[in-house]
Amino acid sequence: MQSIDVKKESNKEITKNKMSVERLKSFKGFENVNEDEADEIIKNLEQFALILCKQVQQNVA
Repeated sequence: MQSIDVKKESNKEITKNKMSVERLKSFKGFENVNEDEADEIIKNLEQFALILCKQVQQNVA
């Protein structure tokens, strides 16, 4: 599993783990997705999160 370093406002670094196929499959409705589908879903979730973060930053600024 890949780790992602995230900085908090206090400038202390924390580590968040990237979503794994196994973790995705632990959520209701995703139990039976295959490895390729899971990878695509995770990629789409990451892209959505990036878009959402950028939108929130624009609204705050």
